[in-house]
Amino acid sequence: MRAALDAAGCRPEDVDLIIFGTTTPNLFFPNCGVLLQARLGCRGVPAFSVETACSGFMYALSIADKFVRAGEAKRALAIGAETLSRITDWTDRSTAVL
Repeated sequence: MRAALDAAGCRPEDVDLIIFGTTTPNLFFPNCGVLLQARLGCRGVPAFSVETACSGFMYALSIADKFVRAGEAKRALAIGAETLSRITDWTDRSTAVL
């Protein structure tokens, strides 16, 4: 995330909103958005996760877009991250190929 902020010419304190799209969070509570908020040092910034299977990043991006268009955020950080290999049963040929 820091590399993305650097590429955008932003600092953590410039971020107004964090939305994290994932189906495979490391923890369910606190959610990944809040954990990232703390790790980046974005104090007081709204942060949350959306869990919508494979489309998590697209939902995160769409929600961020809506917040920016509505004037509720100037700079939003939308993240999509998955670690399906952690939960995939590689012996189940009916789902492992998905």
